Amino acid sequence: MSDIIAFLKRSWSASVVLASGTIILAGAVALFANAAVGIVPLAICAAVTSVWVAALYMFGARTQFTGAGYRYGRHTRIVAAITLCVLPLALLVVVLQPVLWTPSHLRIAIARFDDRGAGASGVEEKIREQLDDLSSRHRSLRFVMTKEVIAPEERGRKPMTVALLSRANIVVWGWYRKTDSDVLAAAAFTTMPSVNWVLLKSESSVQVPVSDLNQFRLQERIGRTVSALSLFALGVTRLEAGDPAEAADCFEELLSRRNDIPRDMLHHATVYYWLAQAKREIGDVDAALSALASAISSNPRHGRARVLRAEIYASRDDIEAAVRDLLATLGSSDGVSDAEALVKVGDLYAERQPDLALWYYRSAVRADPSYVVALKRQDELIRRTRRRTEARLL
Repeated sequence: MSDIIAFLKRSWSASVVLASGTIILAGAVALFANAAVGIVPLAICAAVTSVWVAALYMFGARTQFTGAGYRYGRHTRIVAAITLCVLPLALLVVVLQPVLWTPSHLRIAIARFDDRGAGASGVEEKIREQLDDLSSRHRSLRFVMTKEVIAPEERGRKPMTVALLSRANIVVWGWYRKTDSDVLAAAAFTTMPSVNWVLLKSESSVQVPVSDLNQFRLQERIGRTVSALSLFALGVTRLEAGDPAEAADCFEELLSRRNDIPRDMLHHATVYYWLAQAKREIGDVDAALSALASAISSNPRHGRARVLRAEIYASRDDIEAAVRDLLATLGSSDGVSDAEALVKVGDLYAERQPDLALWYYRSAVRADPSYVVALKRQDELIRRTRRRTEARLL
């Protein structure tokens, strides 16, 4: 160790090597804490750091002092050069790690419900019972029970801390307040930033007679709610991980027990929409269209469902049906702006009827002058039309 310290004092390259190793290890810890890929990258990056330290020790003896200064051996210069290449790459990995690695498994941390000293209620046990059953059928779902208690006033900070410590994508927590006659209970889902889906709201509460708590009906209800939302999250996770078959199984199972879905947190139309995406990726377009019809029937304002159905119609060259769905989103849809819908209509007509496409692009710009896509499409079509006109004249 003393040899290494002495070498560090007289070798700039050694300092760069050690700094890069530290950054690589810090990046690995960030990955590990985010639960994106688990322990494997941590082990790999730790091994790389060990190699750099070993190289530092091995080649340190090749650095010699001369009257004119320090003369670095060839191996030391090679290590320093490689380090200077690895350093920006390590920084890039640390910055882009949420993009580079997408969770393929869903890991849920269950916190203890805050009861303000009212005593054990059995809520966590019912949640565990439900998730045990779910994880036995879906190996991609993992969960961990924690001893942390999250109070309502800590909802902004503590769930994220629990997620980091538990390496979880989602933290389930809640609270309940008991009187002589009633119980007010709430269950909450807090997701990490790497999760690419959102609920209508992250917390749902219910007020029931105290007999529901004493007879475990409330605990059973909360357990089924957590299980249903976990099944939805697992389906989205598997779809984004490139496994649409398992994702479709999750969504279909969830729809078969739709009474467990809390409508204030997750609309049935959203489940149908994700099922349609999974079916489309599998290649079962008819099933996708059927799911989208159910989504739109359940929520006519579901703009994303109409846009997805329009894309399927367009792929079948049924432009009229696609345009009808896109225009139906104007002024009354959730999740799709008027400008976005008008641009998509213009895209459908861009090759067939450029003049009509240009009208839709200009309408999109009028609807939202800051919508960059509409401005870009409009300019591209104008330039393309001008080039074609000039070519005809020549």
